[in-house]
Amino acid sequence: MEIVSKQEELQMVIQQCEEQRISNKEIKRQISLGDDQTYLARIARDKLGMGYSDEHVFRDAAGS
Repeated sequence: MEIVSKQEELQMVIQQCEEQRISNKEIKRQISLGDDQTYLARIARDKLGMGYSDEHVFRDAAGS
């Protein structure tokens, strides 16, 4: 009975390890994009609401 319990625990740990590998891969990808000016501009616009000084942004008030 203890063997079955330990096998289930091992499977959970293996799954957590794989999820962490995927997370690490995504973080590495984001770090590599950190030098890309286009990517940085898109993040500044989308997440921080920033834009260029001569840029006009129009938003659809109807939400569609």
